[in-house]
Amino acid sequence: YLAVRQDLNVEVPPEQLADAWGKVRDLCGTLQCELLSSSLLRETPQQPGNAMLEMRVVPADVDKLLSGLAGVAKVVSQNTTSEDKTAEVIDVEARIKNRVEFRDSLRLMLRDTVTKRTMADLLAIQRTLSDTQAELDAIATQRKVLEQQTSKQHIQIQFTPTRTLSQGGSSYNPMMRALREAGSVLAESVGVLITFVAAVLPWLLLVGLPLGWLVRVLWRRRRGART
Repeated sequence: YLAVRQDLNVEVPPEQLADAWGKVRDLCGTLQCELLSSSLLRETPQQPGNAMLEMRVVPADVDKLLSGLAGVAKVVSQNTTSEDKTAEVIDVEARIKNRVEFRDSLRLMLRDTVTKRTMADLLAIQRTLSDTQAELDAIATQRKVLEQQTSKQHIQIQFTPTRTLSQGGSSYNPMMRALREAGSVLAESVGVLITFVAAVLPWLLLVGLPLGWLVRVLWRRRRGART
């Protein structure tokens, strides 16, 4: 009993992302495939688009799904992991068998009309039977989850737009890189200058105005004395 999981990252041209996502989702509907979740974020001027599909697929149909995926997208990474659930399955099945036998014995005790039992005894048996049935239902749910994990592969596909890097493009052009760096240096210099002016200007006003007024008074006095 192996729980197999596959995580795939695929790239699609930006204008084909929604179409590729829809085709793989529709392909899941034609196979023994259970769609768990899906999301699509279309491209906007502020952010690139992306999409995701999460599903459970029976092993016999996994290759069909991956072949269909390869026809509409480029697989850039694929990670497969598996976890052995055999011991857990065996333990759960043993607990189910034990609880079923105990429940059946309690039912026989309730149907037994030969043995003399008080009302308190019957109520105690009934409560124990209810608790046992609730425990059995919980274990059966756990077994169902294990069956889903081991009978189908969990596959998650992340769609991202293709990143285009043109040969000899601006990303690798030394002149363009130097111009970008020069622009960054200029912007930083202007930012430092603005910060300096903002820090010094209040002090210039605080000191400069009284000093200017004092110079003006002294100049008038000197001019008056000469006159």
